[in-house]
Amino acid sequence: MDKRFLAIFVVAGLGIGLAACSEDKVEVAKAPQTYDAETFYMTTTYTIPFVSGGLVFSPDGSEVLISSDASGIFNAYSVPAAGGAVVALTESTTDSIFALSWFPADRRILYTADEGGNELDHIFVRGEDGALRDLTPGEELKANFVGWLADGSGFWLTTNERDPKFFDLYRYDAADYSRRLVFQNEAGFSIADVSGDGRWLALVKSRTSADSDVYVADLSAAAVEPLLITGHEGNIAYDVYRFSPDSTRLVYATDEHGEYFEAWTYALASGEKAVLASAEWDVSDVSFSPAGRYRVVSVNEDASTRITVIDQDSGEVVA
Repeated sequence: MDKRFLAIFVVAGLGIGLAACSEDKVEVAKAPQTYDAETFYMTTTYTIPFVSGGLVFSPDGSEVLISSDASGIFNAYSVPAAGGAVVALTESTTDSIFALSWFPADRRILYTADEGGNELDHIFVRGEDGALRDLTPGEELKANFVGWLADGSGFWLTTNERDPKFFDLYRYDAADYSRRLVFQNEAGFSIADVSGDGRWLALVKSRTSADSDVYVADLSAAAVEPLLITGHEGNIAYDVYRFSPDSTRLVYATDEHGEYFEAWTYALASGEKAVLASAEWDVSDVSFSPAGRYRVVSVNEDASTRITVIDQDSGEVVA
């Protein structure tokens, strides 16, 4: 919500007098304390990277990567994991910068920014020396960060530079930022995730808001051909959560089996499917700890998010 509208809304709410009514009298509450709009403008926002493939903690675990508008416009900052003063990593005064990820082995970061609010986001790298570099230069293009290879040797970006209607997938080298096109998107897929070993690509194809499909593609094949794994009739919605940490399964969402979305797995070697998580509400997300020991299931329970953490070694829920 725009801060101006938020301020007007809250100020209006604070100005309403409260009345208590009974059979013989009406008591008017004391006038509440009021605030001018400037009070509500003078706020500071802190956020962690908003993409699932980003690394929030620094390689040594001592710092957290955040974004903040403390300077009056969003920039990237680090803050000690144990608490302490934030340190500015970027110093933009014109364009909002949103942090995406630390590099896995050093203090470089990836971040995204547009130009003058044009919503044409590019992906940038900030070197350890503070130098900034646009990894997706060009006019009238938009780029997105997808995630890292498990070994930290590279990362995945999408851009629509080839065709404004479609996003293609590129693999970037973490050392020299060289890149290669790994999937040319000719059919209007949404690129959902890439497995940690770099072999498998998950794609979503939507027909309507209630009808969609999931495909997987083997990026190691001579010819990369998406394979439909959710063939169906009627209106059934499918989506992708992510690949398992060991790159053997795709975890996807479907309402095929009832009113609510469930989490299912697709074994990439055999094609076998199995239910992973279900509830009396939508399973809104499934994620894993980096080493794969813990699975986190989020359920949208009556407009509140219920989190369950499962130790995959024992199968027990973590209190």
